[in-house]
Formats: sequence, C-alpha cells, structure tokens
Amino acid sequence: MDRAPPRLALEGVPSYLLRRGLVPRSTLVHGPLRVEGRSRRNRNYKVLLPRGGLLVKQAGDPQDPVWRRALRAEADVVRVLASHPRTRRWTPGFVHHDAGRAILVTRLLRPATTLSKYHLNLGDVRFPADAARTAARALAAAHAVGARALASGRLAAPPRNLPAAWKLAGIPGLPPPKPGGAADAEYFRLLRREAPFYARVPGLMREWLDARGLVHGDVRWDNYLVGAGARAEGELNLRLVDWEMWGQGDPAWDVACHLAEHVRFWYGAGLLHNAETLEQMRERVPFPVSRAHEACRAFLDAYAREAATPRGALLARALEYAPFCLALVGFESLQRRDQMPAGARVAVALANAAAEDPKAYAREWLGVAP
Repeated sequence: MDRAPPRLALEGVPSYLLRRGLVPRSTLVHGPLRVEGRSRRNRNYKVLLPRGGLLVKQAGDPQDPVWRRALRAEADVVRVLASHPRTRRWTPGFVHHDAGRAILVTRLLRPATTLSKYHLNLGDVRFPADAARTAARALAAAHAVGARALASGRLAAPPRNLPAAWKLAGIPGLPPPKPGGAADAEYFRLLRREAPFYARVPGLMREWLDARGLVHGDVRWDNYLVGAGARAEGELNLRLVDWEMWGQGDPAWDVACHLAEHVRFWYGAGLLHNAETLEQMRERVPFPVSRAHEACRAFLDAYAREAATPRGALLARALEYAPFCLALVGFESLQRRDQMPAGARVAVALANAAAEDPKAYAREWLGVAP
C-alpha cells in the first residue's frame, strides 16, 4: 500500500528546501530561515531570504486526488507563463514542483502589497490609471500566452471549471456550494427568490464549454501583488498570483470580475459603515464610485490593445457576466456569518440592475460608454 504524502508543517519547511537544494546552505550564515505561515485553502509558507524569498504551497489535502490535480494544474500554468518572455515579468518565478507531496515553490515578490491595499496606501482611496493599465496588460498577456499553450498542447487544461458565481442560486444541474454558515444559506435563498438573471446560466454554460481561452478564475485585487519600483514603460512592478482556480473558458469573465472589483471596493466600504441600503451607502461611503471611472476606462483600453480585440465587443461580453460577478461580491462579504447582514441585499440589487440595463450599469458604475 502506498504511503500517504506527509503534510508539510511550518517547522519542516527549512529542511525541505535545504534537502532539495532550493536554498543554499550559505543562507544559514545569516541565521535560521525565517518562515511565516499564510495558510488558507492550501498550506502557504513565506520563506524570507536575505534577498527576496520563496512561497511554498502545499495542497490543502495532499492525500486527496482533487486537491493534488489542482496543485499540479497550477504548477503547469505558472511554469508556462513564467518561462514566456511576454508574461514572465507579471508571473511569480517558477522554482519547483513536487508532484509526490503536492508542493509548488515559486519566487516571492518582496516587499509587496496587494492591489487592494495599494489603493489605500496612497494616503486616500485612489485608483491610479497606471495600476489599471498594468493589471490589464498582465491579464491580457496571460490570456493570450495561455490560450496558445492550450492550443499547442504545451499546457493541458484541467477539468472544466464553471464560474463559482453561477452555482450560488442552485439552478438545476448546478447545486450551490455547501454553506459555510447560516448567512450563506440565507443568501442562496435570496438569489433564488430575487435574482431572475440566473435563468441565463444554462445558455452561458453552453457557450462556456465551447470556449477555448484561458481563464484565471479569481482576479480579485488581492491576487495582484505590487512590489517596489516601476518599470521603464511606466508600469508597476506587479505579479498576478494564485492560479489555483484557472481553467479553460471565456477570458471576458476575468475582465468582468476585475471591473467588478471597483464596485466591491465601494460596497465593502459601505458595509464597514454599517449601511443597509444603497441610499445609505451613497451617503456613508467617504468616496464616490465615480472616483474609479478613470481606472475602469484605462483598464478596458489597455486590455483591448494588449489582446488586439475590439473594445466594444469585449465590454459587451463582460457586461453579460457582470450580474454574476456582483452576486459573488455579495456572497464573499458574508465571511461565514451566522446572520446575513441587510447590506447583502444591496449586492443583489446591483446585480439585478446590471442585468436589467447593462448600459446604465456601465455608465454609472464603470464610467464607460458601451
């Protein structure tokens, strides 16, 4: 009987790296390796070296074939993107993949902050256009390089991943995820009652299964890391990370979710100010959503140029997905609560508005004209 792969504990990370020659023993001259745990779904360990560092990720359950396949798929796509001249500057450097123990080691951008925090760290809530353009170029380049690698067979697609947002209402054939708390279950019921746009999912699914693009699948701003310094082209020193949910599908999904991050940022501020209605959010959030309009336009323009795709067609496709991105924003704000906050209904109202009048949503919330 095969022995189950052991789980990697924080205290075991230095010896694991040293045994495999992933860090030179000379680094110990400066003292023991400093390792910090950053685990969520997977076990994530940041290894801080005298120069730079490493991120060591082990599948959340290294004995489960599903978790192991997901980690292997992430290793495959990072290896491809990190080795291509068009995408390597926006991808964590690939270091090592241990298939036996379901471990991936990549370069750590250090020091770094997330794009979410970057918008706060400027002294006031701001959405710089250079950050939007850099994120757009990184995403569009990854989509292009990944699609070619899939078409050529250099990259094998994992089993088709439908967007998680499509499953929240529990339509036939797509049961909702297991609730993490009573608030989750209440939110699922709310969507079933008050989000008629979920009737569109079967048609979108058929189109998705025919698509041949690469999709990151989780382009929230927390998955963009911004490091010190800027590039000569006026770009930020940025990495697009956490490829564990990537798959094959329509890249416009990622575009729609990135644009929805501007709304998420504003909506999250409303929840922090205990707003329960859209009117209260407009009164209490200390910055108008229009502050993000320039960044939205910069992102769309830069993505369309990098991807060599018509801006209008790109926006039209992204707007088809927008209601589901906004429904996901509401769901992810619950954080395993026992009771759904009244403000969660605002996300559903915004999603319905985006479904009913996409052009009005684009103008008011994104500042773009379809």
